[in-house]
Parts: sequence; C-alpha cells; structure tokens
Amino acid sequence: MSLTENLLLAAALAADAFAVAIVRGMTGQGRNGDRLATAFCFAAAQTAMPALGYLLGTGVAGPLVHRGGDLLAGSILFLLGGKMLLDGMFGEEAAVFPARNAFYFRLLGAQAAATAIDAMAVGISLCAADTPLWPAAGIIGLVTGLLCFFGYGLGRNFFDGRLGGHAQGLGGAVLIGIALKTLL
Repeated sequence: MSLTENLLLAAALAADAFAVAIVRGMTGQGRNGDRLATAFCFAAAQTAMPALGYLLGTGVAGPLVHRGGDLLAGSILFLLGGKMLLDGMFGEEAAVFPARNAFYFRLLGAQAAATAIDAMAVGISLCAADTPLWPAAGIIGLVTGLLCFFGYGLGRNFFDGRLGGHAQGLGGAVLIGIALKTLL
C-alpha cells in the first residue's frame, strides 16, 4: 500500500475515535493529562488491533472476528452512549469521567477498544492481501493519536461552557449514533 492509501485508511479508522475524543473533551473535568491519556490510549488500541487482526487472520478465527467485530464494537459504544445520555438527562454530569481511579481507566480502555475493533478487521484484510503490517499499523496509530489529541482539545476548548449541562447528553447521542452506524 502506498503512503496515501495508508493515510486514507488511517483517517477512516480514526474517525470514530476522533468523535469520542471530542466527547471526552466536552465532558471531561479539565484534569491535567486527560488529553494525552485519551490520545495515547486510542492510538495504542488502533495500533494493536490491526496486529491482533493480522495474527487472527493467519488462523481460522479471521472470518469469525470479521463478522462479530461490528456487533461487539457497536454494543459497547451503544452501552457507553446510553449511560452518558441518561446521565446527561438526569443531571449526573460528573459520573462519566470520575476521579482517576480504576473505573476511569477501564472506561477509557473500553472506549479505545470499542473504536478500534474495525481496525482488527483491517488487520485480517492486510493479512489476506499479504500486505506488510507494521507500516500500516504505525500510520494508523500515529494518525489516530494526532486526531484524538486535536479532537479532545476541540471538545474542551470550543464546546466547553457553550453547551452547558447538555454536553454529556449530546456526547451520549453521538456515541449511540456511531454504534448504530457500526451495527447497521
């Protein structure tokens, strides 16, 4: 694959992670390091998932993961989005990104993994096409990290304070929309 093809693939795979990073920026409490943690976790997941898909593609699990990946990713995003939407509607604004504890990191990891499931299918496709894994996976991770860093800042600086208490509900609706797109 050419550099242009890799960049286009990376931008397409990073689109949902970018949207979730904007939501995280809108609903975060402005703690130091959240922007970097978001960008790093999403980039790491988007780099690791093609590698996992590549490995699975070499075995019999490739077709199964390819078929079930959308269902898994859509379900996780739907549940996370539904929780955010309900919390936004009923005024539990601080519930989404609590103080940095085990739940905070599990939630960040779940969001990163859910948005990277499609990258696993790409890894299976790369394996099937005998395309080298690491140039594509590296570019996917780099582009995702940069877009998520920018997206978090966009959500934090542009939308923060302008949407008031509705940011969390809106963010939940965005995640549900991404989930429906993934499932349908």
